[in-house]
Amino acid sequence: MVSSQALLWVPYCIAVVMLESCSYVVRAQQSEYLLVPILMGCLAAIMSMYLLREDCTSAGGYAASISRVSGSIFFEGYVFMFVSLVTVAVYILGRINFIQDHKIQRLADKRPRKAGRLLKSGTMAVKAMKGRLTERCCASDDVARKRCDMVIRYAIILVCITAVVPDRADNCDLDPSAGSCNNRNMRTMHFIGIGGGVSITLFAALARAVLTTMELNADGSCSLTMKELYTTDKGKRRARYALGSALLAALAALGFLVAFMVVLADPEEAADMHLCILYDSRAACLGELVPRRWYNLTVAELGAWPCEWDDAALVTESPCVNPKCEDGDVLHDNQLRIVCEFHLLLYWIVTLLCTVMLMEDAEVWTPIAQGAGNWDSKPRGDGDGEGRGPRHENPGKVAPENPHPGDPS
Repeated sequence: MVSSQALLWVPYCIAVVMLESCSYVVRAQQSEYLLVPILMGCLAAIMSMYLLREDCTSAGGYAASISRVSGSIFFEGYVFMFVSLVTVAVYILGRINFIQDHKIQRLADKRPRKAGRLLKSGTMAVKAMKGRLTERCCASDDVARKRCDMVIRYAIILVCITAVVPDRADNCDLDPSAGSCNNRNMRTMHFIGIGGGVSITLFAALARAVLTTMELNADGSCSLTMKELYTTDKGKRRARYALGSALLAALAALGFLVAFMVVLADPEEAADMHLCILYDSRAACLGELVPRRWYNLTVAELGAWPCEWDDAALVTESPCVNPKCEDGDVLHDNQLRIVCEFHLLLYWIVTLLCTVMLMEDAEVWTPIAQGAGNWDSKPRGDGDGEGRGPRHENPGKVAPENPHPGDPS
């Protein structure tokens, strides 16, 4: 039987190595990408200490997803997940906006000047961008790139909104006369939103990564040769490494998604009144404080009240537990499902960040480096004879530091 601790930490370390090696090879701003290992590492440590314990004091004996644990047992986890997901989403969306803003600014530099300054019309900047990009490889590719960017944006928002929808435990399954259950409806929306949003984002990110490196061959076909985009083998290796990392991370995320949503799709989770580890008194633990009808429904469904009180419990453990939580591998299967959900989110984020790194390298830093090389070999008067205006200082809208100094690849 696979250890839940091993399944948690081994893929986590692999994901961190993939992300940091990708940022190192692409020479991205590495300090910014430490945010993900720190946030997800803190979550992994919390899961290791509280969710993956090998006894029935573990939250894994009563819940089978991070959202259920956060919404019903450890309420602090809900706040942590909300802050983590929103922080990462804001960062990724900001980088995508930065790439598009830089493309607009770079192409607007070739517009006619008035009184020695750039015209301020945003409409003309957009027209300049469209006119320049349609001359590039596979003329319709930029339309597809912008559509991929739009899909990525909306899918990330979908994941964040539905991921923070609380999946609270309830007692609906015990009472046939309960009718419609709002918690069940919210749970369905939660999982459909996560599954759909993650799947859409992964495919859109991979499509965007491929379109970023696609070029037009002499015979009119498209390929990933990158002869025009990168002028050296070193630059091409950078792009291929980032593309390969994004592809591997996406495959891993899809694998964990299938495990979470299909293979382990029917978990045994405790009802709200059977969350034994939340009870802190003997009377509550033994069901003496719940309505008699609820107690009778439990006995009819399970044969007996599931919680038992342990007067010899350590002060670091819950004295009220369900001693049968390990029967039928319920504890182990629930823990595996929680770990799969964690890695689903982790590798989803790694896929997006590797894709963003490739986009920045190909569409921001490489053109800057190539432009710097052209400027150094051209007179700096009114223009360089190729439609490029005089060199001017960075106005501060783009990142001030080029991670590829002196490298035109």
